[in-house]
Amino acid sequence: MTRYTGTNAWLDVDQHNVAVGTPNSPGAMVLPLSSLAQAQITPAEGGGLLTMMFAAATQPGGLVVPPQRIEVTFPGQAGPEFQALAGWLTQVAGMNQRTDRAAPAPGPTRTTAPVASTGPDPAPHVPQQTAAALIASLQTTAARFIAGDDTALATLDHDLAPATAPLPPGRLPAILWPVMSTAVEAACHDHQVTDDGEQRLNRLISMLGLTWDEARQQIPQAWHDLFLGHTPPASQSQAARPASQSAAAPIVSHPVVDALPVINPDGLPLVLKRGEVVHGVFQAELLKQEVEREFRGGSAGLSFPLGHGVRMRTGAMRGHSVVVGAKSVVADTGPLIVTSGRAVFVGHQHSLEFPYPKLLGLRQYKDGLSLSVSNRQATSVFQLGKHENPAEAVSLISRSAG
Repeated sequence: MTRYTGTNAWLDVDQHNVAVGTPNSPGAMVLPLSSLAQAQITPAEGGGLLTMMFAAATQPGGLVVPPQRIEVTFPGQAGPEFQALAGWLTQVAGMNQRTDRAAPAPGPTRTTAPVASTGPDPAPHVPQQTAAALIASLQTTAARFIAGDDTALATLDHDLAPATAPLPPGRLPAILWPVMSTAVEAACHDHQVTDDGEQRLNRLISMLGLTWDEARQQIPQAWHDLFLGHTPPASQSQAARPASQSAAAPIVSHPVVDALPVINPDGLPLVLKRGEVVHGVFQAELLKQEVEREFRGGSAGLSFPLGHGVRMRTGAMRGHSVVVGAKSVVADTGPLIVTSGRAVFVGHQHSLEFPYPKLLGLRQYKDGLSLSVSNRQATSVFQLGKHENPAEAVSLISRSAG
């Protein structure tokens, strides 16, 4: 429910009713939106006037509410907020007239110009609570479709029809992207996207008029979850298989996975080769093993008392250095860049290149990964930043190399 506060009254608006109250009264009069006949805004010096006309309506229990004329004045600083409300109310009134659910209420002594609309307002807005309620309903229906309910797709189409959801085309993406995000979450609930789940996601995104290219920008986290939830192709070596993925049967088609993300980060410290594109950039630390040692030994010889508690010892100290362990220390920091042809670490002191044709090993750890190539004896270990996803980095490298 969204509250709009004027100088002489306040309004509580949700997707079903308008509650009208005055600043000095705790009570409110509730009017159903289904009886709304007209709505308009009249500009005035220092603010404006919102006028709503409601037809007679019968409430639950048989109570008949007579026709009502509601006028709310508002200050200039609240003008945009009330303009948005008026645009949406005008659209609702037009929908009521088209469905013959209400007739325009006659005005009392004071008359106003009719504002009934036979079509969508050129630039209407949806109150926040109304949009939230619509999103929640669509999300529930989308999750049902992903779970296997084929009738839910028709329900979605009906709920998005102009007669039931009066939304302007420019407003639709803001409503639909949370719905698509919920659908992806439902398909990835077990961290593994099935062939049927992928097909349903493609049917859904097509019906909503969206694309996966847009999804990578609008819902990046959901898209990455979907990307990581796919099983790599069967030809991919086990060494390059991301540790977070199971050994389930490969998916036949990969319309989402095959479209690897392409980014153009600012200030990239790497000269790209002809035709090379960047799929991901991860902040990383290059680790190296440092040996820990300690000295172990003893002394040998004779001790002579010299008096007054003083003794003199003769002999020598014998001992040697012993390795007692090893620890990982940071050798350098910088971005780990995943491209279409290689992975490159660009540090302040070291730069390492891992061409995919020479890639021998790829392992994922809880907070990092390791890479080994045929032209370098040592394995390079990287610890990624706390906000980075090692599974995503490993998946991008393995799919680019495959």
